[in-house]
Amino acid sequence: MPVFSSRVMFRSYDQKLRKERSDRKSKLSEVFKSYASNGVLDKESLKDAFLHLDAAMPYRQAEEALRVVGKSYEINVHNETDLNTLVDYAYNKGYGWSSCDRYSGSRLLVGLNGLLLLVILGALTPLLFL
Repeated sequence: MPVFSSRVMFRSYDQKLRKERSDRKSKLSEVFKSYASNGVLDKESLKDAFLHLDAAMPYRQAEEALRVVGKSYEINVHNETDLNTLVDYAYNKGYGWSSCDRYSGSRLLVGLNGLLLLVILGALTPLLFL
């Protein structure tokens, strides 16, 4: 049975994805650590951190993050399990992605009369909303 070269390609792609994921998670932990005063994130500093991460409702995200971590008032960032739980929560919610990563180089332009122009790699493709 022949061995396909795609296995090697998928393996290298998987390693690349793991590296990018760990880079994003480390950036998220740096953001949360930067907003911690004396190693403690309270609800207001969590709200500011989520506002920095472009959250639509940062106060609600801060409350939900406290609930997920299992703390009622503040999170100690020196405790690795609490910090990792917070970073995993934020990562799973979609934070930690830059705008370039979200659209992978494509731009969205809203046209007139509900016409949406999607620019991917320089090619225009009109899509209509029904």
